[in-house]
Amino acid sequence: EILRNSIRQIHEKNVSSVKTGRIRKQRSTAKYDMDTKREHSPETQRTSKKRSVWPASQRDIIAAREFIERSATSGEKILLVPDRDADGLTGGLQIYKTLLLLGASEDNISIHFVSKGSNIHVESEREVMQKHDPKFVIVVDQGSRMAPPIISPEIPTLIIDHHQSTMFPEKAQILSACMYEPVATSSLLCYVVCKELHPEAQSQIDWLAVIGALGDLGTSLKFEEPFPTELQETCKKYGKKKMSDAVALLNAPRRTPECNTLDAWNCLLTSSSPDFLVNKNEITPVLQECKERTKSELEKWSHVPPKFSKDRRIAVFTITSEYQIHPVIASRWTHLKDAELEMICVANDGYLPNRVHFACRIPRSKKDQGIDLIALLKEYAKVKEDLPERLGDNFARGHKEAAGRRSGRSSF
Repeated sequence: EILRNSIRQIHEKNVSSVKTGRIRKQRSTAKYDMDTKREHSPETQRTSKKRSVWPASQRDIIAAREFIERSATSGEKILLVPDRDADGLTGGLQIYKTLLLLGASEDNISIHFVSKGSNIHVESEREVMQKHDPKFVIVVDQGSRMAPPIISPEIPTLIIDHHQSTMFPEKAQILSACMYEPVATSSLLCYVVCKELHPEAQSQIDWLAVIGALGDLGTSLKFEEPFPTELQETCKKYGKKKMSDAVALLNAPRRTPECNTLDAWNCLLTSSSPDFLVNKNEITPVLQECKERTKSELEKWSHVPPKFSKDRRIAVFTITSEYQIHPVIASRWTHLKDAELEMICVANDGYLPNRVHFACRIPRSKKDQGIDLIALLKEYAKVKEDLPERLGDNFARGHKEAAGRRSGRSSF
């Protein structure tokens, strides 16, 4: 009863906070101490499933809106750090468009994409981000872990994410969907946050939210509750086929050895609709060429036979490619059946020197059996006492149903 009353009070405050698409200035009560698991603990996860709250904590959603509005009206430099896939790109562009609607200058907004095989917690990436001299940082879809501040403790930082984690970088404001089933994509999180910030926001970003959601959750996704049901009309307006084609084009540059995500971002930035992106943008042929090259590389490596672990719970496919195709091949092999099989793992020892990048998926026949790939990877890592430490922080990242990342060759 206490929980119900608390949620009701939060909801009433949310309703009274929205006026003509702008959020009233109010002091957020959210406190973030990322050295603890208090805010996103397993206990919070179990409790959240009983609540009619989606796609994230309403308090955190309000706090994210306040952060975006504060940064937009500050007149200061803002750095956006979106992931390189369709979900991250579309989520990042929703934030970008909303900042402009709220009055931010285009000259004050910078974009940073991490380099191939890297992540935002690497010191070299931190140095590059620091050179933009931002006063606000917004990170979208980059995964989460215990880590030092993204740039420095003094720079206000908002992290919008949906990857499984109970730990987050220090001194950051967090908006995470990972504790709220069904887990929303980062692009849907951005949509829920941004559509209330300006009267014109929803009409500018709805198609971006759909592309991002389909990119992560697949074209079979139906925008039924708790998903935003108004996005059904967006799907009908543009067609899922066009949306799916847009996803493939946006994902193509990051899969090539050059990993030039900026082409995908510029194509998205200069497109007014999925149709324009797929058929009319002058950058589209560049993305199409990346797609064709990746398709050829996929065909080359898609028929490698698997090797099974001794207990037959894992089927490992080993490839050697400079292309980021291991996640795609892992998804293609989910049809594989075996009585004991719980994990499809595609290991790519050619993506970067002296590293194995790998992607894991659950077999289709075991989708409803509650398999947690992150937990399974960590279970195998315990076979040797020093192995978890050798594998490091980039091992077993992602989601319960789609995990992976990278490790040294000998450790893998």
